[in-house]
Amino acid sequence: YFAMPRVSWPVRSSAICSAQRLVVPPFAIATAQAYRWLDADRGPDYTWPRDRSEGGLREVRGWRFYADAENDFEPVIERRYPRIREYRNVLKSKGAAVARMSGSGSPVFGIFESNAPAPESLGLDAQVLATRTSARVVQVEVLQ
Repeated sequence: YFAMPRVSWPVRSSAICSAQRLVVPPFAIATAQAYRWLDADRGPDYTWPRDRSEGGLREVRGWRFYADAENDFEPVIERRYPRIREYRNVLKSKGAAVARMSGSGSPVFGIFESNAPAPESLGLDAQVLATRTSARVVQVEVLQ
């Protein structure tokens, strides 16, 4: 499932393999704490958006589709850790088609359709790993 503003539905993606930069900040965010912050921000009257999965799979091509997707944790975490937003903004300014926080944080990823910057050229106060997306499930391997 992929979440768009206030809706979610299953997605079959034809997005191509692309270069990715993974930013690992010098701080961690506990998942349990992130959920507490999310619950506090939403309040007791929050209702989940309607699930659109009954419409079947949606075909998407390319990464721009995902640029408008939302991670509910981003505004909650970014208020407490503004560097997360700074990392996303740097990735976008360097040409990332998508720059999102991963899950409840703290890592941030950028997907580049072309000309991915060298990790050291980003000038971030975090570890930056060069990796890529895959069109299929593959075994994780460490590239040195």
